[in-house]
Amino acid sequence: MTTQSYKQYGETVHRFKLQGRLPVTFIEKPGYHKVYVTLTAPLGAIHRFFNDSSKKRHTVPAGAAHFLEHKIFEQEGEDISRHFAIQEAQVNAYTEHHRTTYLFSATNYVYENTVRLLNMFFYPHFTPEGVEKEKNIIIEELNMHLDNPHYQQYYQLLRQLFHNHPVSEDILGTKESIQAINYEILRQVHAAYYQPEKCHLTLVGDPVHLDVIKRLETDVKLPVSEGLDVQAINQEEPLHVVTERFTLEADVLTPSVMFGIKRMEEGALNSQDRLKHQIATTLFFDLVFGQSGPFYEAWLEEGLINDAYDYEVSFEPSYGMVFIYAESPKPEAFLERLHETMGDLVTTAPVLEEDFIRVKRQMLGNFVRSLDALEHLAHESTRLALQDVSVYDLLEIAQKLPLESIQNIASTLKEETFSSVIMKPKNTKKMSDG
Repeated sequence: MTTQSYKQYGETVHRFKLQGRLPVTFIEKPGYHKVYVTLTAPLGAIHRFFNDSSKKRHTVPAGAAHFLEHKIFEQEGEDISRHFAIQEAQVNAYTEHHRTTYLFSATNYVYENTVRLLNMFFYPHFTPEGVEKEKNIIIEELNMHLDNPHYQQYYQLLRQLFHNHPVSEDILGTKESIQAINYEILRQVHAAYYQPEKCHLTLVGDPVHLDVIKRLETDVKLPVSEGLDVQAINQEEPLHVVTERFTLEADVLTPSVMFGIKRMEEGALNSQDRLKHQIATTLFFDLVFGQSGPFYEAWLEEGLINDAYDYEVSFEPSYGMVFIYAESPKPEAFLERLHETMGDLVTTAPVLEEDFIRVKRQMLGNFVRSLDALEHLAHESTRLALQDVSVYDLLEIAQKLPLESIQNIASTLKEETFSSVIMKPKNTKKMSDG
């Protein structure tokens, strides 16, 4: 076990590999009663392939990662969530584009629930009959998501941004792909991606619980690899978008605009460089499009947007993107202004050093505050650990980031990487008496 102290934040982190195989991170939080535990597999919605022991490539239906997440909780026909609840733990799971995470929080029975989490994760007992029964449940979940207008808007934008990359496919899959999933597909996907060496266990809590991971060393049996392996995401993906603009009608009261910027170059970087670019790009958008930036107040005063306004920078292995979202009573006018602003930034990006220092301090302050949010810290730690990056690297990178690192970002904003989806209320004209 290696121990690292971050004295400036009063944080101590222990890292080791359980039985020399499963990477484990324990973040000390003295005095906290609740413990958060996350266990993450590098299987997300975009992972549609695996290699068998003879290196033959196999394709799996869309939605398999999410389907498997459901079935991990099945233990011989029973939902194991009940056993977590009996021992005072709240358990959950979620599937993203790049990973699947299982988690629980508890104040008691931390060891017992951690053992249960590891066993259900590595030794699922779902059945062919259970897989067939689950299909209708997941299809109903998909129908509920498809009834959400903003969910439709988001995936419409992804389809416009990406030609071939599977990130444009729904995490849950389609009704057809869900029906195509069977027991053997899920078993093989699990064998390929849920290997101890590829996964990560994170515990955040009082150091009294360090004995948990010490006991796991002898009390848990990790599975033997079947020789299956994962396949890297390497589809050829153009830098330009598929479609520049789309308008959809939905049951909403206020029109909205979702604007996307495709950033494929960052997805090809190594983990450290990608993290630097994400932080730099986030700082740039904070400076330019944040609430203290030069445009937000003007757009409000002109009635182009309301306070339902946000933006997000997301760089992952194999792709990157930036979103701007706003409710707007004048969506076409706002979108036109947004395009004009992007074009102007290429030559006149308003980035002053004093503003840069201000937003960087704000980012650092938000990060330090987040260290006391145990659930957030557990999620971020396990997410970054899969990329061989520590959550504390974020702060070090941000502290050292110079103004020059964001000054060239505006020059990379190109029209061929922009796409947008306007969502408007459905036409509710009264029917004629005839």
